[in-house]
Amino acid sequence: MAAMLGHLCALSTSRNCEDRRITTVGSQAFLQYTLTAVLHSGGRFRMPAMMRLEIDSDGLVARIEEYFDSRVLDSLAEVS
Repeated sequence: MAAMLGHLCALSTSRNCEDRRITTVGSQAFLQYTLTAVLHSGGRFRMPAMMRLEIDSDGLVARIEEYFDSRVLDSLAEVS
C-alpha cells in the first residue's frame, strides 16, 4: 500500500478519503472508504478500500490490515 500511495502522490495534486464508514465488533474496527485523487492530467482517481484494526487490551492498535482491488491501479498506469 505504501508504494502505491507514493506513486499516487507523484501523479496527483490532491488526495482525500471520502465516504468513510466505521463499524466496531468486539476488539476490531472495520473502516470502509474511497480514496480519491485529482491527477496532474486533470482526471480523477477513485479506489474503494477497507481497513481492519485489531485493538489490544490496553486500547492500542495491535494489527492493521488494508485491502483494495489492485485492478483499479491499472488506470494509474495509463497516466504514468
